[in-house]
Amino acid sequence: MALKIRLARGGSKKHPFYRIVVAEASSPRDGRFVERLGSYDPMVPKDHENRVSLKDERIKFWMSKGAKPTLRVHKILAAAGLLDAPIIREQPIKAAPGKKRLERENEAKEAAEAEKHLQRRSSTSCRGTSGRSTCRGTSGSSTCRGHQRKQHLQRHLQKQHLQKQHQR
Repeated sequence: MALKIRLARGGSKKHPFYRIVVAEASSPRDGRFVERLGSYDPMVPKDHENRVSLKDERIKFWMSKGAKPTLRVHKILAAAGLLDAPIIREQPIKAAPGKKRLERENEAKEAAEAEKHLQRRSSTSCRGTSGRSTCRGTSGSSTCRGHQRKQHLQRHLQKQHLQKQHQR
């Protein structure tokens, strides 16, 4: 028999009132319970004395018997000083892109930067480095330094791309 210390809703529509009860985990929210341990009225201001009322000894008794509070009740008991504050782990962000998408975006960004860098380099160094006014490009046997750098960077980027694919 797994016991929970949880809230059972009462009150009317749009005016909630909760009883803090010990109940079996399988019983319905507002259904059968073992014992009433207090009440919680969210409609009252936070500093008001009637917002939360607890039976401290009975709560400690049921906790010793193995009853586990739900997250909301745990927070209420922590505010009353009966328990330590609950540990709330970081929640996942569903709309955030996944790892693979981030990797692809980073690769595309790096490739775009490298291409931009190549265009800058090749446009300035094709003229005057070998004494010619125009470069023969990649078809000739003697290429200018700008095209040599471009070819080297292209080979380097291809090698990086292959290594990343091999790691997957």
